[in-house]
Amino acid sequence: MVYSVNDVAGAGMAKRLREYFNCRPLSSSPISFNDIKPIEIFSCSDYDTLLLGFNEDTIYFDFLSSITKSKSIIVLSKHSSQSGLPSLTTHPTGNPWGRNDFGGRPWELSLSNPIFMWLFLKNIKKFSDILPRFEISYEVTHHGPTSIRVPLSFVEIGSTESEWKNEIVQDIMARGIMKTIEDMTNINDKPCIATVGFGGPHYAPIFTKRAFEYSECYGHMIPNYVIRELSDMEIKKVVELALSYTPYVDRIVIEKIRSDAKRIITEVARSRGIEVVKI
Repeated sequence: MVYSVNDVAGAGMAKRLREYFNCRPLSSSPISFNDIKPIEIFSCSDYDTLLLGFNEDTIYFDFLSSITKSKSIIVLSKHSSQSGLPSLTTHPTGNPWGRNDFGGRPWELSLSNPIFMWLFLKNIKKFSDILPRFEISYEVTHHGPTSIRVPLSFVEIGSTESEWKNEIVQDIMARGIMKTIEDMTNINDKPCIATVGFGGPHYAPIFTKRAFEYSECYGHMIPNYVIRELSDMEIKKVVELALSYTPYVDRIVIEKIRSDAKRIITEVARSRGIEVVKI
């Protein structure tokens, strides 16, 4: 688990997790990150977990690519939005186009973690009666880091300082993360249908709804605002990337995109024997 020490939401979640995971401070990190050094280092006896705080902003955590043997990486972070909507979200990372406005590299996606994100949403949903104002949802694939090849997920508190600093919210997120890691250690078979989504808006309400109703666990989700900027050749490239970096993908769900993009996505899916659902 990693966070920025300058992120009040991420650092707040980390503080709670240190208590829940029986963590003790270390003087040095057992993992090298070249010139980058963690500011805070904790070894957690529960579930063999490291908790590392860095000075850098989380969208620039590509140095985590030096981690190769972990089962997963969880990034604890704040979320900002113009709407200021209180939210608890999770998402994979990547730049599914030729831009890298917020870290990472263009045309690069990190390895997603569909089962973790699905379980996390389900676990956080259990607290919705305590936080009725909060939207609980996926966000689509966006921002860096993009070079990580260990399954990576962001978990975020949004969307203003009031929510970021809220200790009740931080505690609920920490409990949701802890329960999800516990669940992951007890899974033998796939508990959900690994799915890639295309279309829809940034907060992916349809994909989130389907995750709960149809047990679709989403990896990469490419929104309509990206797809409408791409040529036919670029759409095919993005489909290949999204499928390659979503483990065990069995299904594609297509929502509200132009017909030629829908055709290209369907052709690539069929060539791989992947089911396509159009909504």
